[in-house]
Amino acid sequence: MVVPSSKPTLICSVWIGKIYNPDGFRAHMKSIWKTRKKFEIQVAGQNLFLIIFELEEDLELILEGRP
Repeated sequence: MVVPSSKPTLICSVWIGKIYNPDGFRAHMKSIWKTRKKFEIQVAGQNLFLIIFELEEDLELILEGRP
């Protein structure tokens, strides 16, 4: 179940022919993104994820394509 949040949030869809492992997605994103604060990943549907950031600046860096 998705819980509404007032924190900076990104919605992400993984385009793959099978169900993507949510734990694998979490581990992969945490190894790529070097954020100043923690972020949380929630499953919103099949291969659909909400990524909730503690800092607006972390989300902005991700949207600019920075790790």
